[in-house]
Amino acid sequence: MKGYQLIEPEILESVYSVSPCNEIMVGILLWVTHKLKNRKFIEIEVDLIIANSHGNKYPTLAIHYINDSTKDMESVVSELVTQIIDSFNFSDYITFTAVHTDIIKKFVNKLK
Repeated sequence: MKGYQLIEPEILESVYSVSPCNEIMVGILLWVTHKLKNRKFIEIEVDLIIANSHGNKYPTLAIHYINDSTKDMESVVSELVTQIIDSFNFSDYITFTAVHTDIIKKFVNKLK
C-alpha cells in the first residue's frame, strides 16, 4: 500500500464543499489529476484517492513520493492545480468526462 500526502489546494475549496458523492465534483478532481499526470513528474505520482476522516469517505488529490528524500512538493502541486483551474477549458473538461464517465461513476460508487 502506498503512502500519500493529501493535497487540498485553496482553489478547490468550493469543489470540496459539494457532497463527496457528487459526480461533477469527482469529474473535476479526476480531470485535474489527469492534467497533473500529464506533467510527468519524476519524483512523485499524483493520484485521486479516497480518504477517510472520522468514518466519512471523500475524494482528495494526493502525492506519493517515489523517493523518501524528495523535498515536500505540496506547494508546487497546489500551484499547478491553481494554474489548471485558472485556465479551465470547459470543452476539454466535457470531453474528458464524456470519455471517462464509467471511471467517474465507479469512483463515486466507492464513496457510498
